Amino acid sequence: MPTSNGSALGGPGIRSRWTSSAKTAEYLKLRRSLRDGRLFDLPPPTVQRYLVAKMTSAYAVWRFNHKIRAMPGGKILRVETFAPAVVHWSNDEWATVQDSTARDVGLGVYTADIPTAALAEGKQLKFTFYWPIAAHWEGADFVVGVGPKVPDRPASGEKSVTGER
Repeated sequence: MPTSNGSALGGPGIRSRWTSSAKTAEYLKLRRSLRDGRLFDLPPPTVQRYLVAKMTSAYAVWRFNHKIRAMPGGKILRVETFAPAVVHWSNDEWATVQDSTARDVGLGVYTADIPTAALAEGKQLKFTFYWPIAAHWEGADFVVGVGPKVPDRPASGEKSVTGER
């Protein structure tokens, strides 16, 4: 129920009190990490997945607000948009083209996955967009270069975030 000042959150000071509490909590976690000599507050499943098993994503993600220019070889290029789209792409300088319809993954995000595993290092993937609701082309091409494959595990002896080897 809104208060007399129209705020359903209890007035203008509620946000600053919450922000202050959050900052205090983060400060305490930082102090604990410094004292222990390793990161504090790491959820065990996350530690297992990314620090012990060294899992990496199979995707390199491109968005209009994150236009990657290069990606590691062997990854899938995931193109994300905020509207229905068809990704019109080529991996041979437009000699042949393919269309990938972006699928709705919820929350207004659409993704199209473009396979790049067969592309050699130094090759380029070029793409543009067709917007079916507006019935119009983007009018620009985008390019993502394929780089060398990145190993899934760090070099032996490299220290992890938790301080373990």
